[in-house]
Amino acid sequence: MDKVILNPISGEKVTFLKESSDTDGEYSKVLVELEPFAKGVPKHYHINFTEEFEVLEGEMMVRVGKEKKTLKSGEKALIPINMIHAFRNYTDQHVKFTVTLRPGSVGFERSIRTLFGLARDGKCKKNGLPKSFVHLALLAKWGEGMVPWPMSILVKLLNKKADRAEVNGKSQELIDKYCS
Repeated sequence: MDKVILNPISGEKVTFLKESSDTDGEYSKVLVELEPFAKGVPKHYHINFTEEFEVLEGEMMVRVGKEKKTLKSGEKALIPINMIHAFRNYTDQHVKFTVTLRPGSVGFERSIRTLFGLARDGKCKKNGLPKSFVHLALLAKWGEGMVPWPMSILVKLLNKKADRAEVNGKSQELIDKYCS
């Protein structure tokens, strides 16, 4: 399984430093590199794990709840469970930061690998989202992410679609292709 993956649409590079399986589920840790002015990830929240961002080089904007913070090298932000958050690179410089999830999340790891693989294979739109609603549903379920109201109405629909995809083997096809 690749430890370094690239997303040609977003310009993100992710290096898996510690996977959930490496830490007996205690945490997952990735190194993220964003290109200048990279949009990062829009507002969302997680229901099963916290995230801690630590900037190693450059600076980035992190939104935690309603507060926007600029994090510079050496600074951290802890995102509690159920806290709406987002991040992006507003600068003309590259930024490198780590993200630590506690507890670790195999689903989150799987969702990143699959999303980046779909992007490489031309199966994502220009905005970075999968063209297939089934793929989107599986990524949302695996990543354990939720979107704020009013988009949260879609979560039930996405979960039903993901459940069907798991029953008919579509999810295993993605896992075999992008996560093995």
